[in-house]
Amino acid sequence: ALSEHARAVGRGSLVGRVLEDDLEARGFLERRGFTMVSTERPVALDLTQAPATRPTPPAGVELASLAERPDLVEVAYAVEAEAVADIPVGAERPTPRTFDAWRADTVDSPDALLDLSLVALLDGVAVGWSGLAATGEDGLWSAGLCLIAEESIRLGRPLPVGARVKM
Repeated sequence: ALSEHARAVGRGSLVGRVLEDDLEARGFLERRGFTMVSTERPVALDLTQAPATRPTPPAGVELASLAERPDLVEVAYAVEAEAVADIPVGAERPTPRTFDAWRADTVDSPDALLDLSLVALLDGVAVGWSGLAATGEDGLWSAGLCLIAEESIRLGRPLPVGARVKM
């Protein structure tokens, strides 16, 4: 039913996630035609062993939190929308969420940690973004993807603040 619906609305593939060691789930999906297109490995930082010093950004780079710079919310979305479209997940390019859906999950969620959700600015213009949220598990936080504006990489220049924001 899900495959039929996806085809009816113009999708060419479905993407899901399964734990690498969950052989039963992997087998279930493989028997239904799913193939592996990428892998992820969770990582953790033991804060009792991590250095307490804050690294200094390179010259011209400023890290601004969404808590201190709420005017950067649309810029963070623009960076994410551009970068997500380049993440390989099979035959299709991913479609970024709408601004409203992204904002609800990333900024307005009670789990959002806006003081630790950062936009990287190079000489005052956005070049990167990463969000942080509480996971709901006892004291754990989850960092989203660290995303770099692809145009910044390709052209060797930063993405102008507010560029190509689609809402």
